[in-house]
Amino acid sequence: ELSNPFASNKRRKKILLNPEEKADNTLPDDVLLWSVKSFVDYFADTYKEKTGGYYKKTYSADNSIFTEIGKFFTSNGLQKQEWTKKFIDWCFENQAYIIGKSGYLLPTPLLTLLLNKFIEKANFHMKDAMSEAPSR
Repeated sequence: ELSNPFASNKRRKKILLNPEEKADNTLPDDVLLWSVKSFVDYFADTYKEKTGGYYKKTYSADNSIFTEIGKFFTSNGLQKQEWTKKFIDWCFENQAYIIGKSGYLLPTPLLTLLLNKFIEKANFHMKDAMSEAPSR
């Protein structure tokens, strides 16, 4: 039977030629090889492991958040992949504190928390520097 390929059902599930050959979603051992998508996957995996809950990955939104977190570390002279992973690990180690502050443990409040903590530290150091400055 002849059919028009342009009129085909585009919602039909794609059939794998080899069903044992699925996409490999494992993260590389070297964190320096991770992409932003890897951090979303890592966050979701860690969320499930630490909380027992399921985190629905939304790459379009989560990628931008983890990109901003990476930019923050880069702008402060730190290696972004290494420090983004350390930050995610820190967040799960301190999840009670984060949930107490924001009410939930999701990527959006993590970015806000990171920036607020940085501003608090900067203000503290600024006050320290100003108090040590000679007065006129």
